[in-house]
Amino acid sequence: MAMSVRRWAGVAACAFVALFAVGRDATAQNRLLTAGIGGVAGLTAGGYISLSIIVARARHGDYVYALNDVLGWGSVPVLLGAGTGAAVGYLDPPRLLRTVVGGTAGTLLGLGAGLVIGRSVWPPPEGKWAGAAIGAGAGLVLGSVVGLLWPGGTAAARGEATTSPRAARVPIGLTLRL
Repeated sequence: MAMSVRRWAGVAACAFVALFAVGRDATAQNRLLTAGIGGVAGLTAGGYISLSIIVARARHGDYVYALNDVLGWGSVPVLLGAGTGAAVGYLDPPRLLRTVVGGTAGTLLGLGAGLVIGRSVWPPPEGKWAGAAIGAGAGLVLGSVVGLLWPGGTAAARGEATTSPRAARVPIGLTLRL
């Protein structure tokens, strides 16, 4: 049975409050919680971005006929979002909160802009909803990237030395085993 919009809003509000509440505490258990919240948020955001890609491709005549049409490079945002959300949630919970807020703001702004642009570019009725879906996906990407890269307060407020070269860095590593 599908969950109602009210329940989904309640679940999202609880996750946001939990992220805000434990975002400042650096215990290992809280970091695992924020990593889980970040992974789910990234998975959801990546899923919506993949949906936006599918809608954009459909507007150009490339329709989805089978599951193989979806499972390709268009599904990369799901994996990338889940991994990035979990990593940022574990390494820097306040940054995850900024990323979620930025992604939400970008989604709402992109939705409005896409609605207006889609209505003027494509014929109704699909023009406005397709434009809104594509605009919201683009806004989600831009807002999340801005939130991810936005510096969080001063180094002294975070309890770090102000001369530390690592003050505004998130460690990223890649290992290739051949």
